[in-house]
Amino acid sequence: MIPIKHYNNDNPILHKKDVDLFCEKLLERRNKISTLDKWCEAYLPTENGKKYTFRDVVKATPEKLVLLKQHLDSLGDTALDDINDELYNHDKDGNRKSSYIIDTLYGNMGDKAKDLLATSLNVKVCPYCNRNYVYSYNGVHTCQFDHFFSKSKYPILAVSFYNLIPVCGGCNHKKSDKDFLFNPHLAEKEIFRFSYSITNADFYKNENSVEVEIFDDDGLYREQMDILKLRDIYQGHRDIITDLARKHLMFSDTYIEALAREFEDISEAEVKELIYGVPLSVENAGNRPLSKFTRDILKEMEAKTELIEAE
Repeated sequence: MIPIKHYNNDNPILHKKDVDLFCEKLLERRNKISTLDKWCEAYLPTENGKKYTFRDVVKATPEKLVLLKQHLDSLGDTALDDINDELYNHDKDGNRKSSYIIDTLYGNMGDKAKDLLATSLNVKVCPYCNRNYVYSYNGVHTCQFDHFFSKSKYPILAVSFYNLIPVCGGCNHKKSDKDFLFNPHLAEKEIFRFSYSITNADFYKNENSVEVEIFDDDGLYREQMDILKLRDIYQGHRDIITDLARKHLMFSDTYIEALAREFEDISEAEVKELIYGVPLSVENAGNRPLSKFTRDILKEMEAKTELIEAE
């Protein structure tokens, strides 16, 4: 689980333009928006004396979405279900049949809006598992959009820019409509770390002699890590630990320094990234699958080597 950083994260003006454009593409040639505005006016709180419109909800920042969710939760489950009922069409028996927001705006979201959402978030690898590419380009999408706040409980938030998390199909299926504490848009840091344990000395060539471990440093996210089955899934990547151990043995710091000197336009950090095949910086963990896993395991191997050499 790694944070999402908008590619215009350091430029709030351009950042806002992307969100505004997404809203424009999402709602162009759509009707019934005035009906949704009336629902927002009736049931959502005011902000600085101003009522929310549906466009405001679509463009709401991650922080504002949390406040909107908290307001809706404060109404109680029964009252919330009653007002949500107004957002659905019903059959002749009064049963919910479809939702304009969920089935039309979300279910039939245009490629331009979908492309803008995926590309402006600059998400290349699933932020939940860091295993699978979720790249999107020119109408081709390898991602699914998880509703961080469940679309069944909060249908009014179903097409909010920051409620749609580009993730892989496996993580989207496992999470379903379950509540998560980890919000990739609000997280300031990675919330767990990978480790490993050795069961046999032949782990340099036998992946079955290694076990993957995952530690939740804050003690808050174990449940959602279990929901995604991250520890079990990563047991399938024990061969990477074996490869890392062999490379770590072969490519010493002295050798890496020598390579950097020989090729003057490349740093030692870049040499290491070429050797291990992934970005090793925290800020680039979302650019290639298994980057966090590789970095965490390598960091632990290096620390253990330092301890041995110091003895």
